[in-house]
Amino acid sequence: MPITGINWKANEGYDLHLLRGHTSRAFRTLVEFTRDDGTKQDAADYLAANADVTLGFQPSFRNVLDMTQNPPVCTGFEMTINHETGEIEVPITADPDIHNFLLHATAEDSSDDKEYRISIRIHLHDRVTSAWLTPPILTLRPDGAALPQTTMTRFSVRAQFDDGTVGDLTHHHGLVWGPASNVNAEGRLIIAAANDPRDQPVQITATLPADLRDAVLPNP
Repeated sequence: MPITGINWKANEGYDLHLLRGHTSRAFRTLVEFTRDDGTKQDAADYLAANADVTLGFQPSFRNVLDMTQNPPVCTGFEMTINHETGEIEVPITADPDIHNFLLHATAEDSSDDKEYRISIRIHLHDRVTSAWLTPPILTLRPDGAALPQTTMTRFSVRAQFDDGTVGDLTHHHGLVWGPASNVNAEGRLIIAAANDPRDQPVQITATLPADLRDAVLPNP
């Protein structure tokens, strides 16, 4: 059964900020295929059950693809990209150095000889110099009487890097939000039964994962 498209899963495919000396997550887990009946299916699940489609990852910069390795890898600018999973291994230093590039995910369907491609931009930095939540304060009102109530409202996470650029880390995997009574794992704010508008504002925090050198970010 041929596929008719490839795309990033919901809330995926945003620009990724990666620190040198780290390895990215496997981008293959973020991809899904559209089947000819219009349904979506996790790419890894489809590939495990079907032999008509291949999925490969390659960067936009000039690289060498070595299919003799297991798994095959792309190399260039001293970086190594797993051709099957999309994992990117970045050295602490490289010469010459680049600051950003596109990673292409390409699906080739042998049943109809069609090719589908999506891309994600990767930004490389040495370290995070500061990070914060924005806006400084959010005011929530319940939609109905039943509490607790999980809202669609959330803070955004911003970070400044050593090169002076500011990036959006809101969708970065591994963020840990707190406190659990007022924010869920995705950063959606919760109005708890114990919350009283006469109390002091609740302080929401986001802890950056290890691949961004842990820091706890309070909203001012």
